Amino acid sequence: LEQALALALTAPRSERDFRPVLDAIRYADGRASFATRNHYMSRDWAVANGWLVSDVTEELAPDLTRAVERRIDRAAFLRGHGVEPRGPADEPRVVHARMLPREAAGQIAPLLAAGDLLFWVGKGDGILVVHTGLAVHAPDGTVLLRHGSSGAGRVVDEPFVDYAARATFAAGLLVYRLREDAWPPGLEGRKR
Repeated sequence: LEQALALALTAPRSERDFRPVLDAIRYADGRASFATRNHYMSRDWAVANGWLVSDVTEELAPDLTRAVERRIDRAAFLRGHGVEPRGPADEPRVVHARMLPREAAGQIAPLLAAGDLLFWVGKGDGILVVHTGLAVHAPDGTVLLRHGSSGAGRVVDEPFVDYAARATFAAGLLVYRLREDAWPPGLEGRKR
């Protein structure tokens, strides 16, 4: 997902921009390390990438959304990987969101724009987003989910509604949309 976004932003520019843009998406302040990686999509990634994406979940179907919250202990995660937490930045936090229920996929599909980021909300504690993908529109109008499939061992496109029906690990999803003026802060000199 991050590589696709970095390519989308830099393709009309130059290859030299790809890595700094990817680092700006993937790491806090663009500084590459395990400790600064935006590991949690809801707690880290979406917050750090407000310049890149907007949460449009409630906007798409306000009557369908449901409140969800999870306590995320980033410090424990880092310690579990042998990395020292960064202090207050990594302290446990409760993340609140509004999600669209998985069972409403048929109602949600026509509302998805090509390129929307789909963040699947898990049912367990300690993490909110457990899988990601992109909305893609097939020539016949079917909305597809493009995602890395662990079962297939590669990136696949499959009907969004079918995937939602069998994604019993998920309670629902969040929908994020790329900002039209997206460009990483601090890299303005590279913007053309």
